[in-house]
Amino acid sequence: MSESTPLLKSKERLDDHHEKKTSFGHWPAACCIILSEFCERLSYYTLSANLVLFCTNVLQYTSSQAVTVTLVFTGVCYLSPLVGGWLADSISSRFNVVYGADLMYTVGTILLVAVSWDYSSLSAKNDLAHGLDDSTMQLYFFISMALIGIATGGIKPNANALGGQQINLNLNDEDAIRKYFNWFYCLTQVGAIFSFTFLAYVLQNVGFQWSFLVLAISFVLSVMVLVAGKGLYKKETPGGKINTLN
Repeated sequence: MSESTPLLKSKERLDDHHEKKTSFGHWPAACCIILSEFCERLSYYTLSANLVLFCTNVLQYTSSQAVTVTLVFTGVCYLSPLVGGWLADSISSRFNVVYGADLMYTVGTILLVAVSWDYSSLSAKNDLAHGLDDSTMQLYFFISMALIGIATGGIKPNANALGGQQINLNLNDEDAIRKYFNWFYCLTQVGAIFSFTFLAYVLQNVGFQWSFLVLAISFVLSVMVLVAGKGLYKKETPGGKINTLN
């Protein structure tokens, strides 16, 4: 065995340690993006599962009208990712689209809180049960549905790819990228379970406004975390060049 052999092995160990350290260094950025997807799934499943009840109990729609609203909302949520993916790949970037979608989702959930809130305890006028007249309530409601439906198209096709890009950028680390997607899809399912259990119970037994308030707060926190980690992200521009966000 030559004297250079231990030096070679030592260099390999150092390179391997550096690669693992570099891969780990991108996890905080990926976790910020996973949180955004978690909030989006939490909100989507909470709304889609209970939208008929909200429309019939709060907005006083007929059952057929409520079902129509729910189906249109679901259709927009499934079609808008085509536009969101195209925007991220061709015009803007994944981070910009996800960030803009988070802001739209936040405004949409806040409008839902405003529509569903019971203002009767704050006002002596009992004729306005929710503090808003019917036309204003419907206007806010449809604006919120449009914002949330479009925002879903910005987050759903881009959050997973943007997060995976943080882990695997300039690395050949299949184990790290596999772990990322395992955690990504695990937490999206956790969000769905939480929406169908706890938030559905709160919405149906405590009040619509409290369930929607949880969604609004979760998206405010999501935007704060996404912005706080901006210096950690790496993005790929539509032209394919990799940049660090400043």
